[in-house]
Amino acid sequence: MSQTIITLDNYLFETDHACGRYTLVTGKNKLEKRFGTKNQAPKDLKSNYNVAPTQTLPVITNRGKGNEIEQMKWGFTPVWSKDASMQYKLINTRLENIEKPMWKKSLSRQRCLVPATGFYEWKVTGKDKTPYYIHLKNQDIFAFAGIFDHWTDRDSGEVHLSYSIITTEPNALMKGIHNRMPVILDHKFEDDWLNPEANDDIGFLEHLLTQYPAKEMTAYTVSTDVNKVKNNYPEILKQT
Repeated sequence: MSQTIITLDNYLFETDHACGRYTLVTGKNKLEKRFGTKNQAPKDLKSNYNVAPTQTLPVITNRGKGNEIEQMKWGFTPVWSKDASMQYKLINTRLENIEKPMWKKSLSRQRCLVPATGFYEWKVTGKDKTPYYIHLKNQDIFAFAGIFDHWTDRDSGEVHLSYSIITTEPNALMKGIHNRMPVILDHKFEDDWLNPEANDDIGFLEHLLTQYPAKEMTAYTVSTDVNKVKNNYPEILKQT
C-alpha cells in the first residue's frame, strides 16, 4: 500500500512506510519542560501542522550530558553515503530491519526522540486516498522512536545531521487505515531509549519498540488540503 510523499523541493517518491507526515504544535518552553532538556528550543521554532520529509526539525538526544534539543533533517543519510540522495528513501526505518548493517550502529549509539503532537496517514480505498489525523488521547506531546547519523558533504566539508522514524506493524486502530505505524515510545521508556551508555543491548531495545495501545489513540479524517506541504496552518487539523 504505497503512498506519494511530496517534499518541500517538490521531490516525489512512493513509500509503503508510515509515517510520511506529522505535526509538532508547540509553545514557549514546551519541549524543554516535556523532555527535561538542558538547552532551549531555537527561538524561531514555530508550530508545524504539516511536517514533511527533508524539513529540519527538533529531536531530543543524550550524548552523555543530559537531554538536549538538536536540529536535524528528516530523512536518514548514512555516514558512508556518497551524497544526500538517500534521505528521500529513508524517512522511516522498519523495525523488522533494525539489526541490518545500515542501521545497527545508529541503533546502538545514535538514538533520538522525535517530538510530535500527531501524525497523518492515508487510507486507500480503490483510487481514493483519504487522509486521517492520529494522535494520543491523553498526551499533548509524545515521542516517536528515532535514530540518527552524521553525514559529511565531501565538497563543502559541512556536517549534516539527519534522522529516521522507526515503524512497526499496525495496532487495532491503525489496521483500518494503513499497514504500518510509527513506533510511539511509552513515556517511561524514553530515558532508556536515549541513553546509549546504559542500554546498548539490541534485545532490550527491541523490547521498548512495541505497538502503542490502540485504546489510548484516536483518529479522524481531515481535508485533502494536507496533501500539499505548503498548507501549514491550524485549520488543517479540523475534522471533516
